[in-house]
This record gives sequence, C-alpha cells and structure tokens, in this order.
Amino acid sequence: MRLSLLLPREPFPVIFEQTLGRFLWSWTGQPYEIHWHPNRPLSAPNCRSGEFWFVNIYLNAIFIPRADPPIFGPVKQEFSHSLIWWRRWPQRLYVDMATSPLMAKWLAHAGVSLTPALPQAERMLIVPGNHKIRLLDYGEKTVYAIRKSGFPAQFLEREIEVRRQPESGNRGLAPGGRRRGDGPT
Repeated sequence: MRLSLLLPREPFPVIFEQTLGRFLWSWTGQPYEIHWHPNRPLSAPNCRSGEFWFVNIYLNAIFIPRADPPIFGPVKQEFSHSLIWWRRWPQRLYVDMATSPLMAKWLAHAGVSLTPALPQAERMLIVPGNHKIRLLDYGEKTVYAIRKSGFPAQFLEREIEVRRQPESGNRGLAPGGRRRGDGPT
C-alpha cells in the first residue's frame, strides 16, 4: 500500500522509526538514531554524522538526495504508467522529476534523518508497505523485508512460505492457462 494511504491509517512515522531502528541494530550491530520530519525538506536539518533521506508519499519511496538513478527502476515501473490516456504524460513527468537529483527535494513530502550514515546509502531505496518495510540494497543486490513493529509476524511468515513452495502450480499448464491435453474451450 502506498505511503499516502498508510499515513492516515496508522502512526507510520513512529512505526518507521522503531522498525528501521530495530533492523539496523541487528543488521549492523550498532544503534541508529532515526527521526521522521513531517514537513517538506527544502533544507535538510543538520544530521551531524548522519544523512537525510527524502520521503515521497506518492511514489512510496524513501531515498537520499544523491541516490543512484538505477535504484528508481521499481518506482518508475510502478508509477510511470496510467491506464487513463490523458494522465500518462503528466504522471511520467512527475515520476521523472520526483526522482531527479535537482527536483526531488521540491517534490518530497517529508524527510528522515538517520545517524550514523549508512554505507553506500546512495545504492539503497526504502519502500514502505502494509505489513513490512522493504530495504532494497542495490549495492549488495539484496532486498530486506522488515516486519513493521507492532504487526503480527504471520503475514511475513506466510509470504516466506509461499516463496519457498516449488513452482509446481504452473507445471502441466499449456500456453493460455489450460492444462495440457485440454482442448480449446
């Protein structure tokens, strides 16, 4: 679910701070200070030895200002297209502007300060969701699915279970979704 829809439904900033703090402690072995800044970050607050991340609630993306352009592939794939023909051009333009180094701060809706700075943060993208927060680490070619603090583990456990199942559900299907041997209907 997109962040613009999550914010009215739950105390996402507090959940985000707790969730990311817990994950980073276990991932790096050191404590992190994380603060959600609800206002548009036209000037990033001083983060001492840390860094400031932009939050775009419509693109469902949290990233640093100097982010590598390739990390935005999933965001661009998800949000650059519209089924309504007259929205396609403006929507693609918004996505391109919101992920560009020059315009991202003007189109960001909030910010996150993170201390200390994450190594290779320019290769990372944080994607909030309903029951988890994903950290896409393009430097390591890894995605971390982090269960949100205060949320039951069953949703993440169910997802892991489904991903571990062999792809036997597709065996025996002919093109078009018919079982082999079935004639056209």
